[in-house]
Amino acid sequence: MPSTPPPETISVALCTYNGARFLEQQLASLEAQERRPDELVVCDDRSTDNTVPLLESFARTASFPVRIHINPINLGSTVNFDRAMRLCAGSLIAFCDQDDIWSPVRLSACASALGYDPGLGLVFSNGQLIDDAGELLPGRLWDQFTFHSAIRERIRHGDMLPLIRYRFVTGATLMFRAQLREYICPAAGEWLHDGWFAAIVACMARVGFIDQPLIDYRIHQQQQVGTGPGPRRRPFGKLVREHWLGADWHRQEIELLLDCIRHMPPALRTAAADDFGRQHAFLAMRTTLPASRWRRLARLASFRADYPRRASGWKSMAMDLLLPKRNDETGSAAINHFSALRPR
Repeated sequence: MPSTPPPETISVALCTYNGARFLEQQLASLEAQERRPDELVVCDDRSTDNTVPLLESFARTASFPVRIHINPINLGSTVNFDRAMRLCAGSLIAFCDQDDIWSPVRLSACASALGYDPGLGLVFSNGQLIDDAGELLPGRLWDQFTFHSAIRERIRHGDMLPLIRYRFVTGATLMFRAQLREYICPAAGEWLHDGWFAAIVACMARVGFIDQPLIDYRIHQQQQVGTGPGPRRRPFGKLVREHWLGADWHRQEIELLLDCIRHMPPALRTAAADDFGRQHAFLAMRTTLPASRWRRLARLASFRADYPRRASGWKSMAMDLLLPKRNDETGSAAINHFSALRPR
């Protein structure tokens, strides 16, 4: 008779840094989980406030094991989450931010989604927005990103391309299978851990989502990553320059992702890996278009079928054809221009 697989165990990976102001509320919400974690792994990034004493006090009374690791040096949030993930012992890993509040069903809902569908490698959810005082703000987390109904349908039907075109996966809402971390390189470039994890996992398994808001996502002045700036008007010259620099910036970010994917066994890779490679080739075509508009026509024509799915359709194609272009609008110029942007 086939053996019954062992039950899933859940690790929560919490990264902290001077988070004492809101940490107690988050820890209380972990204790209040309908399906409590099997362990809480904390990596503190050299906090100088009361964060570590709060964690130690919580560990003494928590209903689950709490393991606290203090980094020897300040690593930054992206590397810190990578370290915390690799210290987890559970078969499922959920990331946790220090300043949010979890719904009591945060862990059970994500674990159920992964348990119901063995083909899912990662799942993430929506969230409510709250302010410093914990009061609800208008809208929900997904409203702040490019994750509208059309893109949700694409993800639902197995099209993973939006994961590298837009940054809508929030790490504080995700859970993934620990068996996949062997092939997850540390995030590189301007990637944050959440978008990087989701994109890498998509090359080995499907990524799913839960419409239900499973966390209260706090918006405050001290947070390292927020919901991003709103739309802004730009003069034409700046719009032109950002059009070309932005395309090359994204090309380089995908190149870093492909470097990680190449270490995966070919038999493990999904169709998303090839699709991401095609997106890189598409962006390379755009960023190497010649200055002469007439000489762009043939190349654009050969990629015309890609524009609706890989860019903004005819609008992007028209801009690629008509906008003036300089030779210094690729390479290091793109990295320098967007290094502080860190889009999600």
